[in-house]
Amino acid sequence: MPGAYPRKADEYICARIPLPDFKYYPGYVTAFKPIVNASVHHIILSSCGTWLGGEEVSRPGPCDGQCRTHILYAWAHNGAPLVLPEGTAFEIGRTTPIKSLSMEVHYSRYEENPDYATIELTYTLQPQPNRAGIILLYNDEATIPPHAQHFPTNISCRLRTEVPIHVFGIRTHAHDLNRGVYGYYFRPRDGRYHLVAKGNAHWPQTFYRPSQLSAGEDFIRLQNKDILMGRCVYDSTARDTPTSMGSTHMDEMCNLYLMYMIDSHFKLPVESEMCADEMVPGAWDNAPTESLEYVTSTPPAKVPEPSAPSLPRSIDFLPDNEWFIKGTRLGSVSGIALVDDSMGRTHLFVLRRGDNPWNENSFDESFEYNEPDATYVPSPILHVDAHSGQLFEAFGNDLLILPHGISIAKDVAGKPIALFVTDLARHQVIKFAWNEWNKPALILGRKNKAGNDETSFCKPSDVAVASTGEIFVADGYCNQRVVKFSPNGDYMAEWGVGGVDETEGSRKTGFLVAHSITVVPASAEGAGGVEQVCIADRERAQIDCYDLSGRRLVQYGGSILKPSVYAIAFSPTYNLMFGVTGPSDATPAAIARLRAILDMREEDVESANNSAFVFRPLLGAQVTNASQHIFRAINGRNHLLDLDLRSPHDIEVSQDGSMLFVAQLRAPYLLKTDIVESAKKSEGGKKMTRSNEVKAAFPTYALTNRTLTQKIFIISTIVTLCTVVTIIALILIRSRKSQPWAWRKPAHLQQRTGHRQGKWKRYDGFRPLQEDELRGLGSALDEDDVEEAAVAEAADSDTIIDIRNFGLPEPQQHFSGSSVHSHSQTRKNDSNSASSHHVDT
Repeated sequence: MPGAYPRKADEYICARIPLPDFKYYPGYVTAFKPIVNASVHHIILSSCGTWLGGEEVSRPGPCDGQCRTHILYAWAHNGAPLVLPEGTAFEIGRTTPIKSLSMEVHYSRYEENPDYATIELTYTLQPQPNRAGIILLYNDEATIPPHAQHFPTNISCRLRTEVPIHVFGIRTHAHDLNRGVYGYYFRPRDGRYHLVAKGNAHWPQTFYRPSQLSAGEDFIRLQNKDILMGRCVYDSTARDTPTSMGSTHMDEMCNLYLMYMIDSHFKLPVESEMCADEMVPGAWDNAPTESLEYVTSTPPAKVPEPSAPSLPRSIDFLPDNEWFIKGTRLGSVSGIALVDDSMGRTHLFVLRRGDNPWNENSFDESFEYNEPDATYVPSPILHVDAHSGQLFEAFGNDLLILPHGISIAKDVAGKPIALFVTDLARHQVIKFAWNEWNKPALILGRKNKAGNDETSFCKPSDVAVASTGEIFVADGYCNQRVVKFSPNGDYMAEWGVGGVDETEGSRKTGFLVAHSITVVPASAEGAGGVEQVCIADRERAQIDCYDLSGRRLVQYGGSILKPSVYAIAFSPTYNLMFGVTGPSDATPAAIARLRAILDMREEDVESANNSAFVFRPLLGAQVTNASQHIFRAINGRNHLLDLDLRSPHDIEVSQDGSMLFVAQLRAPYLLKTDIVESAKKSEGGKKMTRSNEVKAAFPTYALTNRTLTQKIFIISTIVTLCTVVTIIALILIRSRKSQPWAWRKPAHLQQRTGHRQGKWKRYDGFRPLQEDELRGLGSALDEDDVEEAAVAEAADSDTIIDIRNFGLPEPQQHFSGSSVHSHSQTRKNDSNSASSHHVDT
C-alpha cells in the first residue's frame, strides 16, 4: 500500500487508484504479480465504476465505503503470481466498466515504517477476444458450534449469463478450523453434481487450475441456470465456544473464488462478483457425501506453464435467438442440409415433415402406410438464405407424404450437383439434379412397397454421397442395413452393423434404426486417404464408421450418446463430429424430484437428454492399421454443447464452420447457432473468428483504385505538409533555445507521443516485459533517464503498472484509528460502497 502505516494487527487499509493512462482508450490486463513483505496477509484488487479525474493514488485509509464493483485479483500469504490464458484479459479504462481500481491490504501485524506493498499489473493495448471476471462464493451467516467435526457451511446461487463462461482459475480461503473447501455446479438439464474444486484453505493462497483441484479438466464450462455451490468443512473440537464468520483470525471464513473468461461481445454474468450463503434452498440436499470429508494438507504439485501452441482455442456456440425463416409457417422439421455457392454464401435446405400422422398404427404388418386422410405435403422443401432467413423458394409439391431425410451431393471441388430426400411412407429415395426442382432425376425403391431386396427399401431414413459419387442409403427402420449404389443408381452392396466382414446370414441386420448417415472425407487432416461412411445407430446409442467398401473401422459409444443418437454431421473445418441425442428416459419419480428442487416445468425436465454433442473422431490414418475395428467411448461432459433442445431430429454445420443448425419436431422447429473461435488470434493480435462479417472484430476494407490526377494531388499534398511541418519545427527549436516558454512536467508523469493526438501519458514506473523484475520493498522510486526513454520506445508492448511508483502521498501522513471513524461516516451513503466482510482476512 503506497505509504500506509498499519498501527495494529488485523488492520485493513485501502486506497483508490486512478487510471489516467486509459482516459481515451482501454488497456487489457493479462497478469498480476504481488510485491509484499511478511506483514501482509492478503491483498484484494477490485474494480470501480467511477472515473477518478486525478493522477495520484488516494491516501491510504479505511476500507468502509470503498467503491468496489468487481474483484479482479485476490492474493494471500504464500500465494503466487497469476498469468491469464492467452487471449484473456481484464479490460480497464474510462470507456470500460473498470474505470478505476481499489486496493485492500490486510496487515497481520504492526509496522513502524510506511509500507509499499503492491500488485504489479501487466497490460497490453491490443484488444483481447475474451474478458476475464471473478465470481466469489462466500458464507457470512454460519456459526460453527464447539467440539464439532466435519461441520459444513453451504453456499448456493443460480448463474445468470447470456453465453457460457469458462472457469480457468480457482482459489479457496478460510481460517484455522477449516479442513476442506468444495465447489460444485448442478446442471438442471442433466440432474448431476459436477465437481469444480476440492481444496484446502491451508495450501498456498493462489489460483489453481481446476485440474489441480480434482476437477478433471483445466477449463470448466458453466452455462445459464447452472447452480453454483460451495462448501467449507470445519473441525472445532479444540474450541469451547461457537465460532462466527468474521474478519479476524479468531473468526472463520468460507470463500471460493472462480476466475473465468467470457466472450468479449457479452456482458459479465449478473452474479459477477457475489454468490452469498444459500440462495437456492435444497441444492445441497442430495450432494455427494465426499463433500463432508477432510482434504489432505499436502498441496497439489505445481503444473508447468503451457507453451503457446498448447493453450486452449475456445470454440463458443452462441444461439441466435432472433433468426427465423421469413414469410412461411414452418411446422415440424425433419431434416436440413447446407451448401455454399460460388460467392461463399451459405444456403439452407429445410425438409418439413407436414401434418400427416405417424404413430404405432400408421403402418400395417406389411409396412404399408394406411392413413386414409394422408395427403402430399405442400411445399415440403424450403430453400433459405442461411444468414438472413430469407425464403428463396419452396418446391416438392405432390411428391412427399412422410419426408424424413435430406442431403446434398457435391463434386470433388465442393460444388453441389444433386439434392436427395427420403420418404418413409413411399419407401423411396428421391434425387433432384441441382437447380432442377420440378422433376426428380432419379428415384430408388418401389413406390409404397416395402422390401429388403436390391430394388426396395423399408422406411429409408437418410442418404449420404461419397466423393466417388457412390450413394449410401440408411435403410434403417425395418431393414437394419446400409445399401450402396453407384452414381447412376445401380445396386452395389449392403451391410449391417458388423459391416461386410459379417457372415452371409447376418450381413443385412444389426442396426437398431440406422437413423442418420454422413461422410468423413479422405481429405480431412490425418485421414490418410481413407474416406469413411458413419451411421447413427439410434436405439443402440452408437455411431459406426466404415470405409466405402463396408469394412467397419471404428465404433463410438458411451454415456454422452445415450439414450439415443438421432443425427450426426462431420465438419471438415474443425475435424469434429457433431450430433444430437433423443428424448429423455427419466422415470416419473426422478422428474418429480428435479421439479421440486429446481422449480422447473415438466417439459424442461423431460427434455434433459435432448442434447447436442461434439467429439473428435478417429480418422483414417488412426484406424486403417488395426487388425479389427476399434471401440471408443465418449463420456466426458465437455463433449456436450450448451443448446436448449426439445426434440432434435437433425443437425448440420456450415462449410466455413460459422453456423450450426438443429432441426426439431417440436417448437422451436429450427435453431441457428453461431460458432465462434473466441481464443484464436492472428499474428497481429487481432481477433479471428469464423462468424460473419457483421460480428467480425476487425473488418477489412477493400482498397479503391486511384486515377492519375488523384495520385498527383495526393503526392503534392503530402510534400506540402512535410514542408510546413519542417518550417514549424525549425521555428520551435530556435524559440526553445531562448527559453521563453520552457517548462517541465512533474517527475512522476511523462508525455508519450505518437498516438491519440499526443494524449497518452504514463505512470512513472511502467516497465516493458523484457526488463528485470522490480526489486521489491525499498527500491528507488525514480528510475534514471535511460530507463524512462526505453519505456517510451515500448509504447505498444505489454507493459507493467507498479502502483508503488506513482502519485505517492506525503510519507509522514499517519493513518490513525480516529480517521477511520470519520472517513466511514462521510461515505456511509455511497451507493457503490461495500463492506469488507466477504473478503479474505
